[in-house]
Amino acid sequence: MENTNEKTVAGNVLLIKEAKEALLQLEASQVRKNELDLQEKKQAKALTAEKKAVEEFAKKIDVTDSATILQYGAAAQKNVASF
Repeated sequence: MENTNEKTVAGNVLLIKEAKEALLQLEASQVRKNELDLQEKKQAKALTAEKKAVEEFAKKIDVTDSATILQYGAAAQKNVASF
């Protein structure tokens, strides 16, 4: 009878160890998921800020003012040429 009890206890200990390992893996997976979610949120926030900056800049451009357009075009050409 003691032999059977020892086997049962050993089996239970093994099950507990496996359950702990599974929980640790699950926790690690959740931490990685949370980190990725946080990175995605930061990237989305940065993209939103960049888009807002571009929209604000675009509002400042007067397409009816040819001198400004030519000035902007010349600067853009210079930047492309030096690239």
